[in-house]
Amino acid sequence: MWPWARIRSTLRLSTLERFHVRPLPLPLQLQLFHVRSGRAVDDEYEESIPSLRAELRRLYKLVHPDLFHSHPDAQEVNQRSFQLLQEYLNVAKGNSSPQHHAYHFIFYLHKDAATQKLEKAEVVLPRPQVRYVSPDRAEILPATRAALGNLLFSCGLSKHVKGGLMSEEEDLRLSDLFQQASEIQRQMEVSLLGLEQKLVVVKNALCVGRGIRVSVCSALAGLTLREQLALLQRLGKALDLCKDINLVGHAVLIGDRYGVDNLGNLWLKHEDSEEKWSSFFSAVDLVKALRYKKEATLRRGLEFKVAKLMEIEMIFTHDSLSIHPHYSQFLNEIAEGALQHGAVGGGKFQELPVKVTGNLEELGCGATEEIGSPMSFEVDKTMGYVTVPVYESLTNLYKFIEQHGEEALASRLRFKQLEEHLEGMKKKTRKILKLRHLSFDNGLSRDKCISACTRLLRNAHEFTRYTEGLSICVSNEHKLPQSGSKRPLYLKWDFSISDL
Repeated sequence: MWPWARIRSTLRLSTLERFHVRPLPLPLQLQLFHVRSGRAVDDEYEESIPSLRAELRRLYKLVHPDLFHSHPDAQEVNQRSFQLLQEYLNVAKGNSSPQHHAYHFIFYLHKDAATQKLEKAEVVLPRPQVRYVSPDRAEILPATRAALGNLLFSCGLSKHVKGGLMSEEEDLRLSDLFQQASEIQRQMEVSLLGLEQKLVVVKNALCVGRGIRVSVCSALAGLTLREQLALLQRLGKALDLCKDINLVGHAVLIGDRYGVDNLGNLWLKHEDSEEKWSSFFSAVDLVKALRYKKEATLRRGLEFKVAKLMEIEMIFTHDSLSIHPHYSQFLNEIAEGALQHGAVGGGKFQELPVKVTGNLEELGCGATEEIGSPMSFEVDKTMGYVTVPVYESLTNLYKFIEQHGEEALASRLRFKQLEEHLEGMKKKTRKILKLRHLSFDNGLSRDKCISACTRLLRNAHEFTRYTEGLSICVSNEHKLPQSGSKRPLYLKWDFSISDL
């Protein structure tokens, strides 16, 4: 090597060593790349970031309650957080309003499959930020995506995610929904069999041993069988604390309050202890409860008698008015008059229901509550019945029915035809899709129910491979069956076949 070349080489090496030249960090490389190419981010770096939807699916597979049958406490905790996450995502999509100022998530994960050890992940997220792009559609904001990234990271997944919850290519696939629901319901059939038998045994024991009938009110229908069994066992302990109280012939409803309803049922607040339940049984007026029960039986008999004499389908009223003396007086007067005058309209209104309404202030109770409004003769054009005020006479009642009964009957006929059509659609859909059960959410209009059945039948060849043996409830949202209960898969009524 020539001397000058050797000197130049030595100078180059010493310069590198003196300044410790190292590779540029990635953010700076990206900035230089941006300057050089004019593009915002490196395509390769962008592609390496997973989508939010994909990471959420991975999270579901890690924390789903059905993976923790051998850890009941962890399963219950995951179930609550799993439902809270669905609520959070619905808010982020713009489908509902936030119910919490902050969302506290606790998830258990399997740390070691061999030893069955669990690892706890806990994180608190602020309420989602939503920006609506249309009245019924919202897009996820960066702050909410970052918050979900923190949740994912706490469970061992990627903190940095891209995309949203509502993009067409990332939206929930119905095939995934059906497959997950099928597996959950299959596992529930095995795990809940023993619990169902225990529930029956405990209810029979309470009926035979203490002479009471017990049930859980519809507002607590979301409770798991294990939670219902715990309530019945707590009731047994409460009864043991007040063995001197005779409850034979009474019906007990476990709900959200204490008291005696119009039918004589005894209500318990489900959140309270057996000591408080026992105190309620010791203090409640059981004579009053039995009187209400007897009066309710007599009232139903009197309503049946009036309907038979007038030759109408039925006569009924609101629960609050049913126990008022004026209602019983009204029924007795109508029964006496109908016995003399015979059937209203010569018997041509045998399919017409009659609803009795009243106002507690006008009835001398000092309250302003209207019971079964409107407070005048009216025709309900939706279900097809007539409303009559409780203070009206037999003459005016017969006159109104004879003048407007045919209009009400026409509405009644349309209502029944719609009900029969929906029932036919329901049976056909259940048969063709090989469903175990098919039901509709109470808040869903009949038009929406029929629309859902129509699209299910139209695309039956696509759905059948996923739906066989499933229990489905058509509703306003997608929701998987609740672990530990017999609740169905909730299918959004306006689902799209493109989501399959």
